[in-house]
Amino acid sequence: MPAPRTAAAINTALLDAVTRSQTLLTSVLDHVGWCDALPPWPRTILTAPADIYLPQAHALAVHYQILTAACPCHRGRRGEITTEAILRWRMVVDHAISFAVLCPSGRTEDLRVYRDRYRAVEATFRHWVGVVVGG
Repeated sequence: MPAPRTAAAINTALLDAVTRSQTLLTSVLDHVGWCDALPPWPRTILTAPADIYLPQAHALAVHYQILTAACPCHRGRRGEITTEAILRWRMVVDHAISFAVLCPSGRTEDLRVYRDRYRAVEATFRHWVGVVVGG
């Protein structure tokens, strides 16, 4: 994610980053499988920064439901993978939002640090997803 400076460029970069990471998360969730005891995962197309709140809220709901559900589907390894995927995805989104918020007023050297942190978190998530889905 480069350091965009206009509001439109920042919003576009943020949506692109979250969409990329959401695609990775969805691949893990599809790989692990879903059950009716969990809230349905929204297949949302992000068109504005405010749209990010819906998948974030669902991620948190799924996380808590896994911890409290009586259904055995997501107990053990399956639940661990789903929970880990959601937590890692939320970290990527948090870094992307932080970077976007700091872009308009940030000092160039600070933006480089945040950009590098974001890139590292996204790359780690992408690698982790590849290991989980690829075997």
